[in-house]
Amino acid sequence: MGDTPLRLEFPRLYDYCYNKTSLVSDCWVDGEWRIDFRRSLDHSDLTQWNHLLRVLAQTSISDTEDKVRWALEKKGVFSTRSMYHFLSDRGVLNGRMQRLWKSKLPMKIKVFLWLAFQDRLPTGIVLKRRNWKGDDRCVVCKVIETSDHIFCHCPLAKFVWACALEALNWDRLPTSMRDFLEG
Repeated sequence: MGDTPLRLEFPRLYDYCYNKTSLVSDCWVDGEWRIDFRRSLDHSDLTQWNHLLRVLAQTSISDTEDKVRWALEKKGVFSTRSMYHFLSDRGVLNGRMQRLWKSKLPMKIKVFLWLAFQDRLPTGIVLKRRNWKGDDRCVVCKVIETSDHIFCHCPLAKFVWACALEALNWDRLPTSMRDFLEG
């Protein structure tokens, strides 16, 4: 019903149902709602049951077949692109990433910057989260290795940025990967 299946909107009631495959129309018997539960309902379950009955009271049962519609696309058809946007940015388009993908940079650099922005570069801290057995510290200065450390805080990175600052006549150094990508 609507954009959310009833089993997701009322998960406890769904868990208590004997017949989890029944349709809403199967539960409308002789002008009233009949659902067989495996156990009796407590106070909070009865509150959910009453809420479900209010939701069902606003519907009309018909013989027409239900149609599945993908809510993340205007056309109602599933696409991996819409799913990717939903999973990565909760459906909000990221202008910064759109500019990155449309830029004339080589694809290797686009992918690298995308990985950096998503915090997916294989830094020591990310590898440790994946149960890596090695050391999670920077080999140069022995500080915990993060993307920000590698690219902005490590003495070697600061030296490279200082050279770039002078060569490219920039007015400031980035303080983090986010600051670099936003600037």
